[in-house]
Amino acid sequence: MATSQLVRTILDPTKNWFAAVHKKTITERLRKYGLRYDDLFDPMECLDIKEAMRRLPREIIDARNQRIFACNGSLHETRVSPQRSTGTTDTI
Repeated sequence: MATSQLVRTILDPTKNWFAAVHKKTITERLRKYGLRYDDLFDPMECLDIKEAMRRLPREIIDARNQRIFACNGSLHETRVSPQRSTGTTDTI
């Protein structure tokens, strides 16, 4: 019990300066892709998160899903295959 409380205190951005800086950095990086920090939570990983998402209004869930799908699409568009990036062709 005491160990879990210690871990929560260390990871809590409101109580630990380093955790707050880490969360801010991650949030800034996620904004580049159009995501929010809360979008990282996986409802399949934890039953509490699944229940919390079940209680949210449908509009919020749809907006979250749209952000995630848009991010996945933009990541796939920006990837360049190695053959295209070098500009060489394999001919015999």
